[in-house]
Amino acid sequence: MWGCVFVFSFCNVVLVLMFVVWMKRRDKERQAKQLLIDPEDDVRDNILKYDEEGGGEEDQDYDLSQLQQPDTVEPDAIKPVGIRRLDERPIHAEPQYPVRSAAPHPGDIGDFINEGLKAADNDPTAPPYDSLLVFDYEGSGSTAGSLSSLNSSSSGGEQDYDYLNDWGPRFKKLADMYGGGDD
Repeated sequence: MWGCVFVFSFCNVVLVLMFVVWMKRRDKERQAKQLLIDPEDDVRDNILKYDEEGGGEEDQDYDLSQLQQPDTVEPDAIKPVGIRRLDERPIHAEPQYPVRSAAPHPGDIGDFINEGLKAADNDPTAPPYDSLLVFDYEGSGSTAGSLSSLNSSSSGGEQDYDYLNDWGPRFKKLADMYGGGDD
C-alpha cells in the first residue's frame, strides 16, 4: 500500500515540475518575441483614449496682454488723410445721430422707414464694410476660354459610330445609342 502512495506522490511531483518547466519555457518564448521588435518600431504608443471629456482646456492659459494692440501707435499715423478703404471700418470718430422715436404713429410708418433707410445709406461707419466685387471677367484672357464652344462640334459633320457594332454584344446598347443601331 505504501508503494501505491509513493508512486502517486511521485507522479504528482513530476506533473508539477513539468508544469513549472512549461511555464518557464513559455515566458522565455514571450520575452524572445518581444526582443524582436525595436522600441522605435513599437506602435502601441499610438493607441489613445478618445472618449475623454473636457480635452483641450489646458491650452487656454494665454496672456491677453500679448494679444492686445499697442496703445502707442496713433491711428492717424497709419494712413494718410483722405485715403479710406471701403472694406474696413473707418478709424475716425463716429458721428452722433439724433435718437429717433422707437414707435411711430400708424400713419407715419412709411416716413419712419424712409428716414431709417436714408440714415443707414448716409452713415459711413455702418457695416457691412464691403467693396464692390465684379465677376464679369470669366473667359476674357483665361486659359480655359469660353464655355460656349462646348456645344459646337469641331469636325463640322456627323461622327461615324458604326465601329461600335463590331465590338460585340456587350457594346450593343452603346452602339444603338450612338450609331442608331440596326433598325
